Amino acid sequence: MAPAGDDALWRARRLSWRRQFRPALALYDSLLAAGDEPLVLLREKARVLGWMGRYGEALECYGETVRRYPDSAAAAAEADAKAALYDGRYRDGVRAYRRWLDLEPESPEALFDLSQLQYGQQRWADAIALTDRLLKEIPGHDAARQVRRKALFHAEGTPLYSEAVFFHSEGGTRQAELEYLSIASSVARPLNPALMAAIKVDTRFYRFSGSNPDPMAITTSAALTYRRRPDAAVEGFIGSTMKSNGPDNTVTGGLGVQSSPLDDLHLAFRYRHGDVVENAATFLDGLSENSLTVQTLYRPSRKWQAGLEGFRSWYSDGNVRTDYGVELRSHLSYEPTRLTLFWRWDSFGYNQEQPDYFTPGTFNVHHAGVDAIHYFKGDALYGGGNNTSIRMRGSLNFEPSGGRSKSVLAEFRHDWNDRLSSSLLYDRTWNDESGVYSADRMAASLLWYF
Repeated sequence: MAPAGDDALWRARRLSWRRQFRPALALYDSLLAAGDEPLVLLREKARVLGWMGRYGEALECYGETVRRYPDSAAAAAEADAKAALYDGRYRDGVRAYRRWLDLEPESPEALFDLSQLQYGQQRWADAIALTDRLLKEIPGHDAARQVRRKALFHAEGTPLYSEAVFFHSEGGTRQAELEYLSIASSVARPLNPALMAAIKVDTRFYRFSGSNPDPMAITTSAALTYRRRPDAAVEGFIGSTMKSNGPDNTVTGGLGVQSSPLDDLHLAFRYRHGDVVENAATFLDGLSENSLTVQTLYRPSRKWQAGLEGFRSWYSDGNVRTDYGVELRSHLSYEPTRLTLFWRWDSFGYNQEQPDYFTPGTFNVHHAGVDAIHYFKGDALYGGGNNTSIRMRGSLNFEPSGGRSKSVLAEFRHDWNDRLSSSLLYDRTWNDESGVYSADRMAASLLWYF
């Protein structure tokens, strides 16, 4: 039972816990104006602003707190920790939260936030240990209990992922007539906290003009993934594709490495060997590739990020494809609606012309668009929370010789419970000039932990 003199403070806290943020902020402001316990009030007001996704205002409030109370080591540690959390700086965040917990060992806010940093890096054992500490202090902390359940499923459960994809493209001038239905399933099993094994079966039913019967291809693959994020994540896979029509069975495989040597720098490298299917001719000829992809992402703050990408593919017919890409993204708003503006430049080309597929010497495209995601459950905006979201993305694409195309994407995601989630997606690209190029993709997926 809170003391009678603290009734207003406890009302503000209860309002914020119920996510009634605006009346809670109004009450905190009235208490600050009255001069009641400003250190406690300023710290709690800043937390509420952060819960609302008003990160800039939250950091301003933390800055005011540190300026007014320079001798409060706990307030300074909390300000540093929150700044790292908002910007997604894992290493800085862990150090700051540990410093905060050294000063306030059982702070529910610090324990929960640190569990979020660990959950986001897929360090399940660390997230579970932190939520255990929090639940020991507050057994009724629903969010902590939820995070613990989901972390346990990831650490010990067996995920079954199934996806159906329909793809159809047309493009007489770009030799891109392709249609298929893909039905794929994979099952994975953690071998230890850092190592996971998986198998996948992907069946594709192709439809080409003039083919009788329509061909199909079944790819069976096995993968092994090592994760010690953010330092490194390594995945290798190997598989075989059996085809009902066309060339002999083929081998596919690859290796991927990701690392974040710094909190704001993310690197990725991928090698792949497999089939290249642009149209009926490339399928029947058994065109394949060995490709290398290198990606760099620089994300100095939550507000913006920049990416560079390079790709080179050596085709089995002797052709070589080279791609470059640059992307800038600016995040205008955050939870519950994330709004992002983006610009991207792509350039690709081949070293020789081929009659069976589109092989320009150089082809440059500028993309400019907007990407928006809205989360419907404002009380579950944390790692491990079950939510429902809708995503809408659109871009205008400027191609060579004054050509233009448009792209739209719509995606719906829903967590049915702790074990089951699903998604629906539709993606379309089309050129302003009829008959140049168009592509439609529809996908449905289910992820179930058992």
